[in-house]
Amino acid sequence: MLSSGNGRRLICVSHVLPYPPRAGNEYRIHRMLTWLAGQGWEVLLLVCPLPQPTESIIDGNIAEAAAIYPNLIVCHRDGTVLHRLADGGAILEGLSGRAPRAFGPLIGEKNDCDESARQLHSILRNFCPDILVELLLHLEAKFDPEALLAEYIFMTRPFALLRRAYLRFVKLFAGLLLFFMEERAACCGR
Repeated sequence: MLSSGNGRRLICVSHVLPYPPRAGNEYRIHRMLTWLAGQGWEVLLLVCPLPQPTESIIDGNIAEAAAIYPNLIVCHRDGTVLHRLADGGAILEGLSGRAPRAFGPLIGEKNDCDESARQLHSILRNFCPDILVELLLHLEAKFDPEALLAEYIFMTRPFALLRRAYLRFVKLFAGLLLFFMEERAACCGR
């Protein structure tokens, strides 16, 4: 099990459950989170699996991951939130029964844009749906992270809505990690 940290908090948001590792990216994420915990970070892992059945996370994998990560939340697109949290779930209070807002207009996703922009918005919404944006904004306020790690650029959709300036890391693609502290996600043109 990862250590609980020494007060520095980090949220890692991803579309894959890194433990048990089934592929290289999952292995890399797990090793990185293990290293961060060893450096004193309290890690909250927030996973929103892709909708394809071949990518689904089965309950057994969630149970194995929960034995490793003391703060784990799996957010399904239907609003189901599975969790194992060191605080017993207190940081999730106030979410039950609340419908997610439509974040597209707030983020700058427009219906009257060209085809390539519409395709990009669709990809971003597929990886990071409104339900996940709502949950991340809630966790930002309740968990009070010092850093946010987005595992892949497609998970940066809500960055423009985040209130606080704190460390943000984005895994762009194989081998390239982007670090920025700006109030808005400059890499996404927001």
